[in-house]
Amino acid sequence: MAKTVTLKYDFEPYKCCEVKIKDSWYRVTARQFRSFDGERRISTDIDENNQLIYRSYEGPIYLFKTNVTVEPQGTNNFVYTLEGDPRDKVPVNPRYY
Repeated sequence: MAKTVTLKYDFEPYKCCEVKIKDSWYRVTARQFRSFDGERRISTDIDENNQLIYRSYEGPIYLFKTNVTVEPQGTNNFVYTLEGDPRDKVPVNPRYY
């Protein structure tokens, strides 16, 4: 039986989350955002011109899909467990995917 873990979010996960890769900002899911080792920003409000207002986010970095924190290394990439990115795995039984 698979173990499921309720992920901790030290921010409001419904806000617009973005990470900086090279010189551009990319919108990511809250689950990806919490596992990014680099510059992160999160929306705080909307200004009078209907533009999002962002603030830099300095919270903890978690291994992807876990509640295990890691120290920042400045890799500008997502941080995974030793098993790597679970989305890269070939399904055991492709009939179900």
